[in-house]
Amino acid sequence: MEWHQRLIPSFCQPPPLLLDTEHRKSVDSYGVPSGRVGHGSNGVVMIYKRGNALYAIKRFHLRRRENLREYMKRVNSEFCIASTVGNHPNIVRTFDLAIYEGNYCAVMEYCDGGDLFSSIKAMRMTHDYERDCSFKQLMQGLCFLHSMGVAHRDIKPENLLWTRDGCLKIGDFGTAQVFRSPYNNNSDTATTATHSMHGDDIVGSRPYMAVELLRNKAINKPDATDVWSAAIVLYCLYRHGLPWNLASARHDVGFRAFVKQGEDFILFHPLPNKAIRRILCRMLDLNASRRISAQAVLEDLWCKNILVCQNGVDHAQRRHHHSVYA
Repeated sequence: MEWHQRLIPSFCQPPPLLLDTEHRKSVDSYGVPSGRVGHGSNGVVMIYKRGNALYAIKRFHLRRRENLREYMKRVNSEFCIASTVGNHPNIVRTFDLAIYEGNYCAVMEYCDGGDLFSSIKAMRMTHDYERDCSFKQLMQGLCFLHSMGVAHRDIKPENLLWTRDGCLKIGDFGTAQVFRSPYNNNSDTATTATHSMHGDDIVGSRPYMAVELLRNKAINKPDATDVWSAAIVLYCLYRHGLPWNLASARHDVGFRAFVKQGEDFILFHPLPNKAIRRILCRMLDLNASRRISAQAVLEDLWCKNILVCQNGVDHAQRRHHHSVYA
């Protein structure tokens, strides 16, 4: 059996008796809380310290109007996906599912360099090669996710985390979806493993949401929505802002201008070269079935020539400054 086939049960079957909290490890075994990273609708993320080791621990709280069965389904889905895809350098690793005061907690690696949003806001990256390195690391992580049949569905700078040595990692799999078996790369059958998305299944952050998500139709290529979101992240890296607030020609004048102008979109003019404008337009193709894939982005000549740093230095001996804490 191939290694990727052995991963399938993690997606398809729940772990043995998740409700059996008595036999699950307490979060106290990972040390003591030493701070809070953040919080959202899916839970609170705390930093735990055990000796010299730091962990990010996400506490899953029961939401309003959420019953226990729905809570367990949400926890199970996020943990199974996150723990399966975490064996890639550009994805946050998830180690364990522990217990804290009756609630489940995902035990993850702690990324000590902050998030990409903070780096962009602080204008930390002053050189194009630093911005390009950030983007390529994102696409490497996305390409791996999609090869495993997983769509993240909420790619945005706040969910992209740094280590202090400049490694970018995709985090927060609370909205992730398995859209096909990892060993079946046939795009014609990609949606047979799961249902297409409809109505209430539409998730994400509005400025980063693909145009097809706003048309209230079935989404047959959830991986293509990730590529769209990554294009908006690329724009943010260079322009420190958003090209539009909503990918709707009816409701957003900026997006309406993009639909009319394409590569000549006025907000693309300040970008440093035509290669970036071209790849942006391919990633923002209004037709999801025609949109370039994450793999094809990495194979593009412009992206191929990007040097990714290791421990903050690339092969041209240029030092990269990504993290706001480095």
